[in-house]
Amino acid sequence: MSLFRRDYRQTRPKSKRSHLKNRLYSIGMFVFVVLSLSSGLGYRFYNQPKLDVDKIAPQTLTAPSSANVEDVKTTEERRREARSGASAVWVDDPVINEQIHQNLQQLFTKGNQIRENLGNFPFVKTSVLSTATQTYLRQAPEPQWQQVLRGLNKNSNLTGLNSAQQLAVKKLRTYRESNSSQAFAQLLKVIAQARQRYNISLKALSAMSKDNTQSVCTANARGISHQ
Repeated sequence: MSLFRRDYRQTRPKSKRSHLKNRLYSIGMFVFVVLSLSSGLGYRFYNQPKLDVDKIAPQTLTAPSSANVEDVKTTEERRREARSGASAVWVDDPVINEQIHQNLQQLFTKGNQIRENLGNFPFVKTSVLSTATQTYLRQAPEPQWQQVLRGLNKNSNLTGLNSAQQLAVKKLRTYRESNSSQAFAQLLKVIAQARQRYNISLKALSAMSKDNTQSVCTANARGISHQ
């Protein structure tokens, strides 16, 4: 028993020293790690007020190579401002202007000719035929005008005629009954002439419209080719 006690007393101090040594080693490693991290990363945090947007760096930093980096947000904002502030620019072309002026003059000339060929309206006194009746008789299609002429017969039936035709037949019958046959024949001749002038003018107006459309298309094509 005395030998066992003596051995135990000899090993106990050795265990304490080993434990103390391990603790010192752990503390030393912890301090080393902290110092390493502080020296590597602490520069940013220690100099935080100096390293910020629009701040001058405390030391010169040289990039290994040059590079252009697009500021996408600012670029898009300036593009929107340019699009919203841009206005259309029109370039005056004297050649096209002269062509348009000539086309307008031609239209006015043809329009005056058509109006002269069309003749006066109303073409007879409104006491003889109302304005509405004269308008219908002048522009009625040829089949309807022939129906009006057939309706002038004494025994003709007006059932198949429309309201405008029936009114025209009644007005013409009334005029025939109160005037001579020569006057009535002259009235029918005046109506026929008015109808003829109207149809000729209508065809001329349609042709002028087609010519004007072609002229505008030609001017537009020339204007595009000049751009």
